[in-house]
Amino acid sequence: MSPLPSTKTLKDMQLRKLNIVVTGLPETGDTESDRSQFIDLCTQHLCVKPCITGCFRLGRDGNDQPRRLLVKLRSEQSANETLKDARKLRSSSDAFVRNVYVNRDLSPQERQLAFEARCRKRQRLAADQLKPSAVTKSAVGILSPTIPYYEVRCSVSDSAELVAVDIMFGSCKYRFVNVYRPPSYGSNERLCVQELSSCINKLSSVKWPVAIAGDLNCPDVNWGDSTSPCDGVQDKLLDCFCEPGTVQLVNDVTCNNHVLDLVLTNEPLIFPYVSVDAPFASSDHNMVWFTVAVHRAPVPLSDNRPMLRYCWDKADFNGLNDRMANFDWSQMMMVNFNADTLWTSFSQELQSAINDFVPVRYVSYDKRVIVKYPAHIRAALARKQCLWQLRKRYPNDIAISNGYRKSQAECRKLIREYEIKREEAVIRPIMLVNFTRLLTVKWLVPVALVP
Repeated sequence: MSPLPSTKTLKDMQLRKLNIVVTGLPETGDTESDRSQFIDLCTQHLCVKPCITGCFRLGRDGNDQPRRLLVKLRSEQSANETLKDARKLRSSSDAFVRNVYVNRDLSPQERQLAFEARCRKRQRLAADQLKPSAVTKSAVGILSPTIPYYEVRCSVSDSAELVAVDIMFGSCKYRFVNVYRPPSYGSNERLCVQELSSCINKLSSVKWPVAIAGDLNCPDVNWGDSTSPCDGVQDKLLDCFCEPGTVQLVNDVTCNNHVLDLVLTNEPLIFPYVSVDAPFASSDHNMVWFTVAVHRAPVPLSDNRPMLRYCWDKADFNGLNDRMANFDWSQMMMVNFNADTLWTSFSQELQSAINDFVPVRYVSYDKRVIVKYPAHIRAALARKQCLWQLRKRYPNDIAISNGYRKSQAECRKLIREYEIKREEAVIRPIMLVNFTRLLTVKWLVPVALVP
């Protein structure tokens, strides 16, 4: 629980209510000049003229930016009126005045709380920017509500339409971009194509798979041969996809004997099926169907289901060696004509030999390795847990937050030192034995090492 503020703290808070802090006024080097400068600001741009009892600069001199000016007023009412009227500075026609800020005189604890509040507000704004817009919701409305996705913001010109989303499948991420460019050409369209190409390059510069689907209205582009007329539009779009190694997967015509509806990706192996079907409703474009092979993490087995494990320490390696040595490898190579089928046959034969000469046993899936730390580490973890509960109950208490951070750093340090000692206890005997063997083999003399 936070301690009650002392009498000195209450008095300091009461005195600070009479002060205001002005940021952005240039330094003059004289207290009277700073006072006159603030009075002129109030007279020319505000409707109040506060009664000043004193002023001085905060902080050390020597920075390029002017220091803040603390102004002491006669009454709390005067300070509140000045703060309320200072909002007019934001709408001033003078650029210099718009960069002058008048704020309350906060204590160190109040400044910390205000900083944390600003951080939370920035996080909320950043989260709001990641929320999908109405266009994105309509574009991905066919997705299952259980599949997480979020919109990727990228601005393009009004001559093109583009929507990009990142979809999560387990621990893997896939980016899908839907784009449409109207069939227009000319000098102005070349600038729009440059902007669209820049946006597509930015969206494609990620480490996870990217699929770009849509209609770019490039009827004269031969995607198979990567050729196009040099009109400043179609050739630029072709270069935009060819330079990063993007592959176009649609091979059949989709509209008027042209391949207009495209599916381009930097990972063609995850698209096992791409086909062109009849138009949807009254559309003049054929539909393009494609399937994406996503990687999903294996579902963990139930606790009561055993798992198969090979006992390699009890394996018959001599029998395994004879089996592999007597196998007719020439016959295998004669009937398999590519690397895929050859690898499949070799894997099947190797797995069959392992099953015959390596015994197996069944183990329970729910067995976990639990590391039991020493007493001093367990005590530090318990203190950290208690501080975490207090921090959740009193999130604005700075002393509790600082204590939790120190306890967290202490726990990390203790666990790291403990793990290093455990590793050294395992590695050091092995290193000594290997070093002794090396010296014995090299000089053929017995070597005694003193621990």
